[in-house]
Amino acid sequence: MQIKKINIYGFGKFTDQSFAVDPQLQVFYGLNEAGKSTIRQFIFSILFGYASNRANEKALRYKPKVGNAYGGNLEVEYQGHDYRIERLDGKNGGQVTITDLENNEQISEDFVKTILGPIDQQTYQQLFGFNQTDLSDLSKLNQNDLQRKIIQMGAVGSDSWIELQDQFESESDKLFTPKGRVKPLNKLLKQYDDLSKKLRDMKAQLPSYFEYQKTSQDLDAQIKQVRNEQSEVSNKLNQTKNLLSKWDAYAELSDLEKQHVEESRSISEMDLNQVRQSFTRWQQLKKQSQETKKKVDLIQVEQQKQVLPDNAPEIIELDNQSNAVKDLIQSQKWLKNDIEETKAGLDELNQKYQFDLDTLSHLSDGEITTVRNNQRKLTENSRLVGEKQTEMLQQSQTKNNNLVPIVLGVGGVIALVLPINLPIKILLALILLGAAGWLFWKNGQNSPQNNIQDEIDALKQEASETENNLNQVKQSHQMNSVALDDILLVNNDVEKFQNLRSSYTNLIHQLSENNSVLDEFWSKFTRLYPDKEQKGTESIDFLNQQVDQIRRIKEQDKNNQTRLDYLQNELKQSLQNQSDESASIEAVMQVRPEQEQFEDLLKQKQNQQKALIRIQELKNQVDTTELEQLRVISNKSELESQLNSEQEQLTNLNSKEKELLDSKTEQIGNMTGQISSGDVEQTEQELIDLQQEITDDTEAWLTQKLSAQWIEKTLELATQGRLPKVVELAQKYFKQLTQNRYESFTLEKKRIETKRVDGVKFDLNELSRGTAEQLYVSLRLAFTEVVSDIVRLPIIIDDGFVSFDDQRLKIVFEILSQISVNNQIIYFTAKAEVESLVDQKRIIRLE
Repeated sequence: MQIKKINIYGFGKFTDQSFAVDPQLQVFYGLNEAGKSTIRQFIFSILFGYASNRANEKALRYKPKVGNAYGGNLEVEYQGHDYRIERLDGKNGGQVTITDLENNEQISEDFVKTILGPIDQQTYQQLFGFNQTDLSDLSKLNQNDLQRKIIQMGAVGSDSWIELQDQFESESDKLFTPKGRVKPLNKLLKQYDDLSKKLRDMKAQLPSYFEYQKTSQDLDAQIKQVRNEQSEVSNKLNQTKNLLSKWDAYAELSDLEKQHVEESRSISEMDLNQVRQSFTRWQQLKKQSQETKKKVDLIQVEQQKQVLPDNAPEIIELDNQSNAVKDLIQSQKWLKNDIEETKAGLDELNQKYQFDLDTLSHLSDGEITTVRNNQRKLTENSRLVGEKQTEMLQQSQTKNNNLVPIVLGVGGVIALVLPINLPIKILLALILLGAAGWLFWKNGQNSPQNNIQDEIDALKQEASETENNLNQVKQSHQMNSVALDDILLVNNDVEKFQNLRSSYTNLIHQLSENNSVLDEFWSKFTRLYPDKEQKGTESIDFLNQQVDQIRRIKEQDKNNQTRLDYLQNELKQSLQNQSDESASIEAVMQVRPEQEQFEDLLKQKQNQQKALIRIQELKNQVDTTELEQLRVISNKSELESQLNSEQEQLTNLNSKEKELLDSKTEQIGNMTGQISSGDVEQTEQELIDLQQEITDDTEAWLTQKLSAQWIEKTLELATQGRLPKVVELAQKYFKQLTQNRYESFTLEKKRIETKRVDGVKFDLNELSRGTAEQLYVSLRLAFTEVVSDIVRLPIIIDDGFVSFDDQRLKIVFEILSQISVNNQIIYFTAKAEVESLVDQKRIIRLE
């Protein structure tokens, strides 16, 4: 059976919505709450009935919140016929209506059981369903439980199936046994025989019964003949439809066979994939080598441009002195400024005096103290002399006699304060005071004035001695021309002059030494840069820039060399890898990828491989018998004409059957009308009722009996005839899922053993969880595909591979595509990666 269309009147979130379903692989994509589970449950509900209102099933009813409609239909194809299975709201799982779309006639709802056989919803989900829960539950098992689960699945005959078979056998035996008497069906059959005999006896008594009976029998024969012809024409029509559906595949197969694809000259798909992968890597390595070579060339060109000057060591050595030279240049400015200031100080001191200070020597500290004391003593003597002379004038007896000495005494005092040289000032004061003293003495001999004069004379004598001491100091230091009062002042200037002269000499010496260092530096600078003008710090900055440039070049050269060494090693390795890939390709293709004919040859091999695969796919679609039948037909139009003719014959036969049935009904009415008593009619009705009861019980008995036989046959085929096929397919899928890392496995009674491509064998409990899951998926898919040979129903997968990475998800879909050629697959997913793995025409997006 294949689902061709899903029509939803009202179910969950969907109202009045239809989905055309691809006959091979159909993907429903949507995020959570998009309606994937709703559609999946809708399919189960139409086939098996709506869930009950029990608490554990109520959530599966999906009764719409708005609108009155509840239900829908599935348009399916079964054995070449199209049917519509409709289920509406109602008791016991809903009201079912089945319509044969070929003639638009309704047929018995029991036809669903014909399609599904003994499969209920639970069995359907176990055999033809797969979801992430299976893998999630698998991840919760320990290794021993996992191994037991896989072995039981591969062996097919699980305890639950055997238990279900026993249950069917027991239920059928309760209804009927061949030798039974008390079983319900045995009793009914006995009653039917008795009642039939009674009816025959009653009809034999009717005069015209046999005439009508013969007419009825003739009509039955004609009806039987028409129905035989209907069956024959219907079979031909189904065969013609089947051939017509296979015509396109046959035509494509014929075209490919005419191209004479030679399998003997082809290479295996594995080798071709390896060549494609190697060629891709070879191209990448070639591009990488070219890019690396460009980088190497650029670095080498840059190295040629970045050339150090020959005198770089001398420049660096000179630059090492640059900071000190900068300091010297600044120091020279300061030295010249100090020299100028010192020279100005010396000139100022020389201009202050009329003699050369350089010829004088400065006093010692003791001499300075002596001079200072003597100067104080002279000042004190002068003061005392003045006082004594004043005293003498006051004692004069007469104005006239006293006036002159007084005037002279005052003049002497005044002379001491006059702004003239100290010796002259002292001499003038002594003369005036002396004259005044003599006059006083003359005028007052034998008077008190004479005593005062003696004191004055003593003071003068002491002053003369003090002056002699000062003159001796002056002479010892070449200060003869210096006044007594100016000795200390001049001494200070002499000391200052000598200090300045010493500083001037030192500054001149330091300036000379600095000039020598600078001259040597600039001499080297001129040798290095003869065309460069010396501009002090500006030239030093230029030198610093040159050294910075040299250092940058050195650093750049070092970095370039490091980078160059790395790139050259990388280039060497890339070329070696490129050569290895080329040799690997040549071993299979007998041509190296760098040769011109390689890509054409590769395309030829790829096309050849695709053609061989396509031929095999087409041969799987069209069996040998169908090929023989199609080869005698010239074109598709001939088939279409034959189909139209057979459809017309079937229509005519259906009309003829209806006419005969109408006549039969009329004849039965005539037979009944000839009976005068109501006993025959009542007996016939009793017989009809009894026949219906027997039919019902017989159907129940056949269902139980055939289900038990079907399970027994299925287990027998699966364990004896089907298991090798399951293992063969599972090994193929396991090899694909592990990307050719494992080549086979063996199933034994209590263990599973896998074999890696290098020959190493592993028990199941030695495999990683991921590899064990891949083995389980391989067996599950193979088992489902083999079981489909017995009961062909759509395989429904609900995001069964969420945990798979992108590569293995792609491989799974390649396997599903292979399976879907003969088995319809409906895949529900929220995984966006699936969109890139399937033809967009096969994707229905839910929102």
